[in-house]
Amino acid sequence: IEISREHCELIPVAIRAGFEFHHAEGDYVMLCAWLQDPHENKLPPGPVHFIGVGGFVVRPRAGVINPDRKNHSDYELLVIKELSGPSANLSNFWKLPGGLADQHEDIKDAVMREIKEECGIDTEFGRLCVIQEAHHTSAAS
Repeated sequence: IEISREHCELIPVAIRAGFEFHHAEGDYVMLCAWLQDPHENKLPPGPVHFIGVGGFVVRPRAGVINPDRKNHSDYELLVIKELSGPSANLSNFWKLPGGLADQHEDIKDAVMREIKEECGIDTEFGRLCVIQEAHHTSAAS
């Protein structure tokens, strides 16, 4: 059952009726009750995933007139050192510019936005390179 902010007085009523909290958004809470006893509740948990993005930005090295795609030394890779965040206090730690995608934001738009925010440069999205999954985040507990 979805209860909007305008009807929040109904939350205690739903709890007394056997509903449990499932998830919440900015303007509502979602409660659920499993009605198929004695079968196991198969309802998936509330949303706990997020999408992190990083931009792999390359350009020809200064002074290289006709860069050879097979010669990696003809190119430079953009890396940054964070001023704040998880890796800011690590010495000699460099990373790709990136961060979290906003809700409903396409991956390509998130990558280009993060590069612009962190480095002040406009980029073009070429292709998706890597997908990584991690199960050790505090949000998933």
